[in-house]
Amino acid sequence: MTVRNRGHIAVFALGAWLLLVGAVSPSPVDVREWHDRVTRVQSITRQILASNIDACPTKRNDFGYAAVTANPDSPEAVQAAWVSGLRLGEGPTVVAVYPGGPAQAAGLLIGDEIIMANGVQWSGATEGRRAFAQAMADGYERGRLQLTVRRRGAAESLPVVAQQICTADMVLTRSSRVNAWSNGSTIFIEGGLERLLSSDDELAWAIAHEAAHIFLGHTEAGHDRERRENATRSIMEREADRLSVRFMLRAGYAPEAATTAQPRLAAASRGPISRLLDLHGPYMGTAERTTFLATEAAAARAELTDVSPPQRN
Repeated sequence: MTVRNRGHIAVFALGAWLLLVGAVSPSPVDVREWHDRVTRVQSITRQILASNIDACPTKRNDFGYAAVTANPDSPEAVQAAWVSGLRLGEGPTVVAVYPGGPAQAAGLLIGDEIIMANGVQWSGATEGRRAFAQAMADGYERGRLQLTVRRRGAAESLPVVAQQICTADMVLTRSSRVNAWSNGSTIFIEGGLERLLSSDDELAWAIAHEAAHIFLGHTEAGHDRERRENATRSIMEREADRLSVRFMLRAGYAPEAATTAQPRLAAASRGPISRLLDLHGPYMGTAERTTFLATEAAAARAELTDVSPPQRN
């Protein structure tokens, strides 16, 4: 799962975050706030990707944690802010352990400093970083990691067996716009949307809707023309809405939250002219869409004993 921001670029994966900090110097408080926002969106996305494994077109191995190390080529002030904000050690430091994932089951803790992976010692030197990164990549390929971590000054060995989740990336932007979209296998969440939807259930709907587009094949390159046709796009949006509430339910989120999130997003993202003329492009009108989502949420509840999300054609 990938997260980028334009101020300081941070690339996060669901097993190791490689921190690439740019020229803009954040404060430790800024870093911590960004970390909390990223972790929130990642946690929800991961839960959806892990809980709907039978519906996704492709799968990948995942270990359910995130670790960060500062880029030694970054300005010292930038490195210092990230190290202080996230309390980083010299090696990759665990900053998130996702609920229900393999890392949690293995006993990995936030604050653990990874000093060895599959027999390869961490080193801050360029070649050492490359060797360590390759060891991690091999672990993802095989689905097993043997980690040695430093915890409270003592070394501890932890075997972690991967879990399969759906293949998708997530990008959280620094933009204040209220929007979300998907392209290929990547979900984009604008910063303004993440701030607006303070309820995790509501944010889960926005993420699940975009995941549904990916799972249904709507975002593939071969569908560019269909996405530009209003009638076809309307069908795609309705299909994604129908599937999204089922994804939410299986991931443990209340599908009824879609009926409160959707009007809030519509009000925040549409301009005054669109609101005045009730223009809504390929989407249903706000009231119609809210009713549709409520109906589908109720249907999803009724299917709870045998929830089988539709597969791609």
